[in-house]
Amino acid sequence: MRSVVYKDLGKVEVESVADPEILNPGDALVRITGTTICGSDLHIIGGHMVHETGFAIGHEWVGVITAVGPGVTRFTPGQRVTGPPAPWCGTCDTCRRGQYQRCERGGVYGSGPSMGNLGGAQSSALRVPWADRDLVLIPDEVSDQDALAVCDVLCTGWCGVLKADVHAGDTVVVLGCGPVGLSAVHTAKRLTAARRVIAVDPVESRRQLALQLGADTVLAPDENAARIINELTNGWGAESIVDAAGMQATLDLAIDVAAIGGNIAVLGIPSKPHQVDFMKLFMKNLTLWTGLGELHLMDDMMRHVQDGVITPGALFTHQATLEQLPDYYGRMQQGDLGIVKVFATV
Repeated sequence: MRSVVYKDLGKVEVESVADPEILNPGDALVRITGTTICGSDLHIIGGHMVHETGFAIGHEWVGVITAVGPGVTRFTPGQRVTGPPAPWCGTCDTCRRGQYQRCERGGVYGSGPSMGNLGGAQSSALRVPWADRDLVLIPDEVSDQDALAVCDVLCTGWCGVLKADVHAGDTVVVLGCGPVGLSAVHTAKRLTAARRVIAVDPVESRRQLALQLGADTVLAPDENAARIINELTNGWGAESIVDAAGMQATLDLAIDVAAIGGNIAVLGIPSKPHQVDFMKLFMKNLTLWTGLGELHLMDDMMRHVQDGVITPGALFTHQATLEQLPDYYGRMQQGDLGIVKVFATV
């Protein structure tokens, strides 16, 4: 089969690799029909997450089941499905504590030997372990493109909103309008009773996308941002903040504009260590959460998409084929911020 392979620092190529096989009774094989590049894929090839090279990359996918192991009872060949970027067993101690994203037996697709040695989703096919638990059926009304958004970014953005503990009447500030930040904007607007959603990003086109997806106010991250947020909240600050950029500047801004007793959820993956002004956290009684997005939200999010409550199509600004993905990696590494999300047909 064909896969996008992480060859060396900053370099990917499409190559022929071995087809996946059923290894365990609970496995399913899926023919991939759509995939995409995630920001964390850029972190991987930038050397920020793993040190190995030479593996098929990618963890977001939709496809059609081609075969199932003898232990799979809920799914059959021919069904359209997607699944979480990080497959989880459900029975290890970490899963039993509800930390499915760090399953002791799992890992992350397309992230190399140190993260589970699973196949990459930017491929023609994929082996899915624990298929009965992890696969999510795609309803007929939901397109491959919208299902691909459910696979990762929608659920990750929604996780940030949940961890920011939004209540009725709150102001939500989303820092960074990449795919995850835009998903946080969209889900905060459509699935909570927040009074106001403010999106902050340096790129005008992304601010416009945030408005399209439901933001009430958009701002550039300049010296006026904190003042404007303060004015919009009558001097109180924002109760809920999602940092989807993972930068020192966005973490500092989050702490500065947070209301007393506010909640900050950090989803952005940092490329280097950050410093935290702990005294500001302390004096404001702030709660700071960070971590990988939760994996058990996909079924609910798929229903929201099926019902038309969540409409993520605007996230996909570009269309491509699998063979074209290395070019998109290059463009994104070079800072082409016009690319928000690319849907690659396989």
